[in-house]
Amino acid sequence: MSKMLIIIFLFIPFTVLGAHEHILHIGDDYLYLNSEKNTIPSLNVKIGDDVFYANMSTCPFKINSDSERELHISYEGKEYYVFDDTIDLYEFDENANLIGANPCLYLESTGTQYIDTGFMPNQDTRIVATVYQKDLTGTNVFGERRGYANKSFMFLCTNEKVYRDDYNSSVVTGPRCRTNEKVLIDKNKNIITVFDMNYVNIFQVNHSYSDFQASSSVLLFGSYSYTDIHIAKSGVRFYETFIYDNGNLVRHFVPVPAGMVIGDYVVPSNGMWDIVEQKFYGNSGTGNFIYGID
Repeated sequence: MSKMLIIIFLFIPFTVLGAHEHILHIGDDYLYLNSEKNTIPSLNVKIGDDVFYANMSTCPFKINSDSERELHISYEGKEYYVFDDTIDLYEFDENANLIGANPCLYLESTGTQYIDTGFMPNQDTRIVATVYQKDLTGTNVFGERRGYANKSFMFLCTNEKVYRDDYNSSVVTGPRCRTNEKVLIDKNKNIITVFDMNYVNIFQVNHSYSDFQASSSVLLFGSYSYTDIHIAKSGVRFYETFIYDNGNLVRHFVPVPAGMVIGDYVVPSNGMWDIVEQKFYGNSGTGNFIYGID
């Protein structure tokens, strides 16, 4: 997504307000403006020589129960939701446990990060993940294998720039990898289906079902291969991700930013929060993930 700068020259009334700095009034609606940019793209409002910001996303978002505000901007054929930091991107229960998140939140790798899920796959594992790949290049998206066609549960874009899916000893390649768009991957036991965001099936394989148990855990943003770790290339994004063991949900990952408070826990770095275990999974590589929202 290209960066976008929207400058609103203030023929629109605004109000100065303490910690939120200003309120932008648009008809009967309003937005709190902050001095820091939290999303790319963002709504940028110039007041004198200063610029203040509201957030933008292509995803609908949960609106606080005490507010019915919902503002939209159309830009280059896309509709953006405009919101401020009073809007909930996460949902918590009465015990301050994180139980839900906006589906457009993502982690993005710069090419040196990966998540170790701690779960060893078998013939009955299912992974459901929304993934984005920026560049058309060979990259291991997620999975684990002990060797070529050996206890493998892996999905990747090959060096030949086509999708490949591994299930135990079965290896099948498919169509050209999609770039600069999200795809939904449903790797359900021996059957994998990849959908575009219109839920059109773009790749499907029905492997022969066979028993196996991996000896190392599934990685996101890469995979174990033999005894090495192959990390995904820069520009791969993971959104909300689910892992099932024979139908039982064992991981429900949502992206979380550094400094976020969940109960008594302060998230130390951009990473994934597992809703099932109420546990943080950080980067097992080097550097830092990019956290963002579409």
